[in-house]
Amino acid sequence: MNPDNYGGVANAGPSQLDQQQVIRGNYPMAQGEAQAPTRLNIARPISIEQLNHGYVIVVGCQRFAVESKDALLHRLGSYLSDPNKVEEDWSTGKLKF
Repeated sequence: MNPDNYGGVANAGPSQLDQQQVIRGNYPMAQGEAQAPTRLNIARPISIEQLNHGYVIVVGCQRFAVESKDALLHRLGSYLSDPNKVEEDWSTGKLKF
C-alpha cells in the first residue's frame, strides 16, 4: 500500500493519517466540538389507552398518565407541534406534569 494514497485518494499533506494509524484504527480527533446529529422534528410512535378515569399515553419509550380529555389534547397538541422541543424539555426536567 502506498502511504501517500489511501483507497485511491492522494494525501493532501503532513496532516493526513499515516499507514500505521489507519491499520491500528488510531484516528486523531477533529478540531472543534463534536456535535450530535440533528434529529428530524417528527413525533415518535404514540399510543393511547383509555382508562376509567383518564388516559395512559405512550410516546416512544416514555409512558405517562393524564386525568382528562382536555389535558390529553393539550399535551398531544404541544408534542405534535414541536416534538424535539418537548423531548428536550422532558429530558432536562423542564416539562412538568
